[in-house]
Formats: sequence, C-alpha cells, structure tokens
Amino acid sequence: AERDAVRAITPVGPRFEAEVDAAYMAKARAAIAQMTPLDHARLAALKAAKLWAFDWSDPLTRNPAYLAAWSVATLLAAAGLASLWRARRRVRWDAVAMVVLVCGGITAAHMATFVHARYRMHLEPYLFILAGAALADLWRAIAVRRARHVPL
Repeated sequence: AERDAVRAITPVGPRFEAEVDAAYMAKARAAIAQMTPLDHARLAALKAAKLWAFDWSDPLTRNPAYLAAWSVATLLAAAGLASLWRARRRVRWDAVAMVVLVCGGITAAHMATFVHARYRMHLEPYLFILAGAALADLWRAIAVRRARHVPL
C-alpha cells in the first residue's frame, strides 16, 4: 500500500526507494506510538519465539524436515542446560556463562529490533554446544547402565 501511495506522487527514480522506506517508517512509528507496554512485551515475546522456535512466516521453515531438525536441536539444547545444571559442581561455569550470555544477548538484541530466520545462524554454534552437553550426559548414563548390567 505504501509503495503504491508513493508511486502516485513520486516518479520511479533515484529517490523512489528512499521515499517508500520513509513511508513505511512513518506508518511503523504511528503504530508503535499506539502500543501499550503490554503490546510491547507481547511483541518482544513473539520475536524471541520466532528466533528460538521457528519462523512460520518463512516458507523454508514450514518444511517438516527443517522443523523436526530444529526442534530436536532446540530440545537437546534445553536438556543440555539442565544436564549442566545437574553437574554444576564439576562444570566450568565461566564457559557456560559465556554461552548463556551470548545467547541471551543475541536474543535481547533481536527482541529489541527485528527477527528473521537467517539471523538464527548466530545462535546455532551455541545451541549445538548445549545439545552436545545433553548428548554427552546421555552417553554417560548409557555407559553407567551398561556397566551395572554386564557380568564380570
């Protein structure tokens, strides 16, 4: 709608895209001015969900294989945090704090600005580190169980 409105008064040329951007920003500023603090909180939560869960506005992420892989990685990362918490006496918390702070900082930056599925790539290395912690804990549990059931 903004593009069509700008096209009606501005010829397509070097200033056209700048005028379209200005029209979009004017509309966004007006919408933001009408938002309540609760609206801002809901929007921030939605942005965090889009960053960590999946971006349902992107056709690529609607693919069941993509969604399944991302869901498994996210669940393993959550399990990794839980396993690190359970093993907190033998874990280097400065390393864990760095991972958590980076993930929290990236999430906060996106909650304050904008989210697109491609920006999630900055979280993936940390997500896989946490998922690896869960897998290591699972491997350890399987080894302990097998050791208890193996006759000597």
